[in-house]
Amino acid sequence: MEEEVIQEYCSSLEELTANSKPLINMLTMLAEDNEQYAPEIVKVIETHLQQVYLILFMILKKLIFYLI
Repeated sequence: MEEEVIQEYCSSLEELTANSKPLINMLTMLAEDNEQYAPEIVKVIETHLQQVYLILFMILKKLIFYLI
């Protein structure tokens, strides 16, 4: 059960590529409905943020390089 919930949360989080209130609400409800898995859900969010920030950093680095 835990693995299914975490996988569902992870795949839904990957679909969040724009500011989508319905998807954010769905992720919130999924987390609320599965509070017992909160530490694992937090790890999924942290991992996702690290990946997004790394991509953003690489893009900004290239932009700065081309602007200079």
